Amino acid sequence: MREEIIGDAITDLAAGVAGEHLVCADLLLQGFNAFLTDQNCPYDVAVEVNSKLIKIQVKATRKERAIPQRKFYTPAYLFHIKRCGKGGKKLYTELDFDVMALVALDTKQIAYIKMADAKLTMHINRTKFAALSDIRRLL
Repeated sequence: MREEIIGDAITDLAAGVAGEHLVCADLLLQGFNAFLTDQNCPYDVAVEVNSKLIKIQVKATRKERAIPQRKFYTPAYLFHIKRCGKGGKKLYTELDFDVMALVALDTKQIAYIKMADAKLTMHINRTKFAALSDIRRLL
């Protein structure tokens, strides 16, 4: 029931902003200095680690979907990782940010992956989020 409320109640922009705020809150609760960036930055959140600034790009999705081309129903969260800009016409480069934060809004889970490990499109199931939730493993 909660998934349907999230899916219908907010716009794409609001979903993105919610994801950014969840990531920032998650990092603050883990003891990091983290802050949201300006809309003109190529990344959404910055976090200070050992006096170094780590740039984080946030992608959020509302709920699970069926993974296409599977014989049986296989739910997962779908993220279009490397596309940016209006209509996803541009591609991010490894210089734009260091870490990608993938947010499942319905469960408020966050997966952190290095930009270098990101694929164009990624499917992450609920159980895989736990293994990717600690940003310390990337630092």
